[in-house]
Amino acid sequence: MKKIFTLLGGLLLASGLSSKAEEVTVMIMDNSYNQIADSYTTELTKDAAGNWTLADFLESEMPISFKFEKPAAGGSSMMTLTSPSLAYEGSENMPYICDANDNYPTGWIYNYNNNESWVEIQYPYLYLDNWCFNVYGYDLSNPDNEYEYFAYIAVSGSFYTYNDETEEYTAFESNPWIYLGFYFNEPKEEENPATPAETIDVTVDLDEAYYYPDYNDYENYESTPLKSFDAQLEIWEDGTYTLKNIFGTDYSISYTLSNFNPKNVAMVSFTGNFDEEDYFLTPAGKYMHVNVEDENGETQQVKFLYGNEGSDYSYVEKTIDENGNAQYEVCLNVSGYVNNSTGLLDMYLAFSYGLKTSAVSDVEVNENATVEYYNLQGVKVAEPANGIFIRKQGAKTTKVAIK
Repeated sequence: MKKIFTLLGGLLLASGLSSKAEEVTVMIMDNSYNQIADSYTTELTKDAAGNWTLADFLESEMPISFKFEKPAAGGSSMMTLTSPSLAYEGSENMPYICDANDNYPTGWIYNYNNNESWVEIQYPYLYLDNWCFNVYGYDLSNPDNEYEYFAYIAVSGSFYTYNDETEEYTAFESNPWIYLGFYFNEPKEEENPATPAETIDVTVDLDEAYYYPDYNDYENYESTPLKSFDAQLEIWEDGTYTLKNIFGTDYSISYTLSNFNPKNVAMVSFTGNFDEEDYFLTPAGKYMHVNVEDENGETQQVKFLYGNEGSDYSYVEKTIDENGNAQYEVCLNVSGYVNNSTGLLDMYLAFSYGLKTSAVSDVEVNENATVEYYNLQGVKVAEPANGIFIRKQGAKTTKVAIK
């Protein structure tokens, strides 16, 4: 086991543990633990049943799941595949990876054997042998050991090189075996996990959605009514808002607001997993892909979801009722590519929610409430003049002199 640490320890990124997931660096190796292609980073999670899931299998964005008995320090334990799979040429010991609908992923590796190009791996399958699909255990009491486990997965399939200049694929004469390796730890609960100040169930409407068959042609489009979905809005004390479970996924998008203008409208700025080019990212740092559903129940995958900010796109409008309670109408404009990225779907995520006075700051309530005047006997005065009056706005009262 020490050999693996010596060869590969310098290639790893530090893991950021949370209560359910950690980020891991997946190394592409040969059977002697030599690195033969560039590594990639993805997310590893563990559920309550003991299933571990690697979020991205060979840059295909398809997950792979497995279980294992905890190995002793210095020992190893064979893993059990829990992802959907199909037998390879009748061999249950070499299954194809697939999803629940028997779709195969297309894997990618870069810089294979120092060739600065991409290699496509079609119909990838695993070798579920004792030493080719297992996990090693380490003793964390040893200061040289930063990680508790090292996973080792043998993969093959149909290999093709891709030429960027000619845009052509060339099949390998023989398809090799490659080996995926990554270090990881048991997930640990955070001592003081942050919690939102308020969590509200909302229904997100998508009545306004526009499909552009050619994303370079904004003159030609069609209106596309989409089915609403349920989500949760988390309101944090630092002024951040997080809309969770968008489009029925585990993904979230976060935003902050500018100050409300005199018309009680605030502009939205997207935050969190949001890159410099305005694309939303998954917790693993991958581009966000979602499935949208129309009113007939048909679904369409929308890839590379990104946000549009500004007064005509994403904003929040606020009203204050006579009891000082705030009502918010939210509009978040997001877009994504469909039909192999040739078309564009432009969507307006609209929802509303209310907050009682206890959840609205006194400053916010007072600034938007109607101003009323009373004389010193407590009688309301419509047009005060030439005297001392009590000025009331929301919950705030002051004594003023008006000439």
